[in-house]
Amino acid sequence: KCAPRTQRDRRKQLDRVRADLGEMELVALEAKRARAALIAWRDKFKETPKTADDLLGALSLVLEWAANRGEVRSNPVKGFPRIYRVDRADRIWTPEDLETVRPHCAPELDHAIRLAVLTGLRQGDLMSITWSAVGDTSIKWQTSKSRKRRTAVIPRTDALRELLAEIPRGDSVTILNSSRKRPWTQAGLNSAIQRAKADAKAAVVEATGDPDATSGLEDLRWHDLRGTAATNFLRAGLELSEVATIMGWEPQRVREIALRYVTSEEVGLAMADRLRRNATATEL
Repeated sequence: KCAPRTQRDRRKQLDRVRADLGEMELVALEAKRARAALIAWRDKFKETPKTADDLLGALSLVLEWAANRGEVRSNPVKGFPRIYRVDRADRIWTPEDLETVRPHCAPELDHAIRLAVLTGLRQGDLMSITWSAVGDTSIKWQTSKSRKRRTAVIPRTDALRELLAEIPRGDSVTILNSSRKRPWTQAGLNSAIQRAKADAKAAVVEATGDPDATSGLEDLRWHDLRGTAATNFLRAGLELSEVATIMGWEPQRVREIALRYVTSEEVGLAMADRLRRNATATEL
């Protein structure tokens, strides 16, 4: 049931495992030192930690399958400690970053960036979301990350309404399309943002005359736009639990973003404004 790309990656990983470990008696997997030996094999690739973990992870999937079917007594590397760690919970595109990159974006890319910031949707959902998901008061979309088990409900703010009105409908069912009037591909969208970042850097170099000048965008990724969306939701007065629900994150991750980028005064002002609006609506 994995996506085609995931299947290709798994095959490559298992080919590497097979080539490195060769044939192994099943009884060897039940030896006391089997776990330590396999983790030590993984550590041979520690210079590329993600690759190392992916290789042992692929093997672990096979061993878990075998354990569930009685081929082996247990999976010796189940829950193995990872050496690859990435935490970008506090990494966001600031308003200044967005102002830096937008002049170098084609309209189609600009629409994609703004929709990401206003909705918090993952890249895959942004590329596939259709106009049929747009309702009068919200956008409702079954997200791909949870195999369509989770529905994102995103309020249609004034800014989101304006953006949707600006995006040409055309003949495509998807909201976002490339300049070829076709739905974006992941490779196409990533290439477009990389080109825009490169052009932004070139503009800074030209303006300053310093070949080592930077634009400030070098370490930012597309996925970090979700952090920007979360920050905007928090500043608008949504509670941590509400933002966590929209983003599909653990509340702690949202809390880390709030502590870093959103002052208590901003949250308090936004909550007070929401209370005033609710009180007015009640009176009406």
